[in-house]
Amino acid sequence: MVVKTLRVIIMSEIAFRAWDKEAKQFLDDIQDEWGEDGGYPPFPYYLYNENFVVEQYTEVDDSDGKRIFVGDILEVYCGGDKQDIPFVVEDLRSFYEALDNVDRYYRINQLMIKVLGNIHQNPEMVK
Repeated sequence: MVVKTLRVIIMSEIAFRAWDKEAKQFLDDIQDEWGEDGGYPPFPYYLYNENFVVEQYTEVDDSDGKRIFVGDILEVYCGGDKQDIPFVVEDLRSFYEALDNVDRYYRINQLMIKVLGNIHQNPEMVK
């Protein structure tokens, strides 16, 4: 008997934002910038310019429907209990590992996540 593995490719939403260190503001959806229209530089410009911090969308939204990005500071409730320390999304891997660990103990519908801010505009939230 031959068993074949079916590989399914799911199209996901890829999104990036950039923190402008000089203007102290975010530029959203920079992955769509190609430098042709609108006067914005192309996407690679943000990646290689030290005046910008590029952050990726985690493909997870908080309980209010707000997109969660690397660099966000989250308030997490597990089974109705608020966690003592806000969670900082440092990278995609640690974020997904944390979600996986939580899901082992709580059903995903018992998990509530809320974006409180981000490390650029709210550094005082990070201890």
